[in-house]
Amino acid sequence: MERDPKRALQIARESLARGLSFELMNLLYRLNQQSQEAGTEFAADLIDKLQTANVAVDLQAWWMAIDLLRFARAPQARSTEKESKQSEFRQLKLSDDQRRELVEILTDAALSVSVKANILPSLSELLPEIEVFAPDRVAKLKAKLADINRTLNKNQQDSNVYNSLFQSGTPEEMIKAAANVGDETREFINNQIEDVSRRRGLIDSLDQEQIGAAAYLGKTEELQKLLPLVRLKEERARAMAELAILLEKKGEHGEAVKLLDEAQALVKVDLKSDSQSNALLAFMLAYALVEPAKAFAIIEPIVDRANDDISKLLLLDKIVKSGATKNGEILLSQPRMPLDFEMLKYGPGVVALANADFSRTKALADRIQRPELRILGRLLLAQSILRSLEASPTNAQQSA
Repeated sequence: MERDPKRALQIARESLARGLSFELMNLLYRLNQQSQEAGTEFAADLIDKLQTANVAVDLQAWWMAIDLLRFARAPQARSTEKESKQSEFRQLKLSDDQRRELVEILTDAALSVSVKANILPSLSELLPEIEVFAPDRVAKLKAKLADINRTLNKNQQDSNVYNSLFQSGTPEEMIKAAANVGDETREFINNQIEDVSRRRGLIDSLDQEQIGAAAYLGKTEELQKLLPLVRLKEERARAMAELAILLEKKGEHGEAVKLLDEAQALVKVDLKSDSQSNALLAFMLAYALVEPAKAFAIIEPIVDRANDDISKLLLLDKIVKSGATKNGEILLSQPRMPLDFEMLKYGPGVVALANADFSRTKALADRIQRPELRILGRLLLAQSILRSLEASPTNAQQSA
């Protein structure tokens, strides 16, 4: 994506044609960081799609509309040069008409009788935009929000307090918030949330936010501090994988390999679990970057296990009709398998494997049994290598 925003925009539009998903917002942010023009084009496509969605009951559409308005806010001035360099953010360029359109989409939904009460409090942070673009609706919205707040139980109120920590401002501000709330938020959840399952869910969400923030900002010490606190084994493995990549970049190869060896016992193949799948992918990427020669021996049996699991899932799909297939083929746009986005994310690991042993890397792709997934694996290999060559034209010229 960094070398070809036009291709990334094409991929995003193809995915958008299949329906709204949170992965689209992730790609929009990354696309806009590289090319504001491409980001603005795709944002316009998203707004058009949101016009046809039932935002009052569609949670994905609701949050995507909110995020678009957040992304369009001007980033706050940085207090220090170091802080500015640490977290660079390109504002999403939306016209006033587009921002007004988003405000109208959200306020129409919020004032409808079918809106889900538990999502309304999230609209509070957008009152500045609503006051500018729909001032005639402010009083009605505030009255409805007040009524909703009076009906919330204590756990719901606690949840809103926690969620507000990660839903107030630009993506860079949310990343920084995740990196800073740590101990206080963890203590608040442990002491104030009475329901055990809810408390665990919030802690797990906090772990995910902090791991992602620390990895994004390159904070090795923060990741090391988090490891013993992470409850879920797969999330701890993901944190260890992210830490190993950072250690390798710092030249601490031995420590990186040791960390990945320890993480291996914590990951498993479970295609029905998003967290397990994400941890497994992060682990394989890390090993490919840190120790590509050794990565083959680890990844090959994982591919074999995945083949077995996919066969079982497809057999089950014939009985329960989960929607994972159509006409006998896997739908590659499944939320659990955002594969065109994984092509962008995991390309560097594929290049590392190919540089170590191209024939064995190609054999890995050919090892995949399902033809549609095997083709995708070959495309991932080809596109990753092409992007790698495009990224180093100077080296290519020198060797010519």
